[in-house]
Amino acid sequence: MVEGAGPARLAYNSQHLAYIREYYLYCVDLFAQAFERYGRPVDVTFGNYGVNFGAKRPSLSIDIQHEHTLVKPGGRDSAGAPLGTIPLPDGSGNYLVRLAGYAYLKTLDTVIEYSRPNLVNLARLRILRPLSLARGACRPTALRCAARVR
Repeated sequence: MVEGAGPARLAYNSQHLAYIREYYLYCVDLFAQAFERYGRPVDVTFGNYGVNFGAKRPSLSIDIQHEHTLVKPGGRDSAGAPLGTIPLPDGSGNYLVRLAGYAYLKTLDTVIEYSRPNLVNLARLRILRPLSLARGACRPTALRCAARVR
């Protein structure tokens, strides 16, 4: 679905993944409001959806990182995950930092993180710092989104 937001066009999927759909649509709405105020023509794709807007205009790609980043060694998708700085509860070492879909996330202009602790966890790990600087958190209880419009 493509909708206007002021001079911007925003492409999104109203039937996004069921388990995060409400949050996704909430974030889409926050960005639509921001782009209405932004006042410049830009084409925005919200999610991993191939959209051809036609005319060449500046474009942005935005998506949500909705996975936990802390995993125990040997946990789900932990292979190759770097060692983090958060200690395990039993004192046997630290959690690993898993970023599911890292290759995809690196292609985005803006990554929305559902969890402020995830942001802190990623910022502490120097390997992922370039990606974490382009991230923001949208909280369902907040009136505004902490992600910036470029």
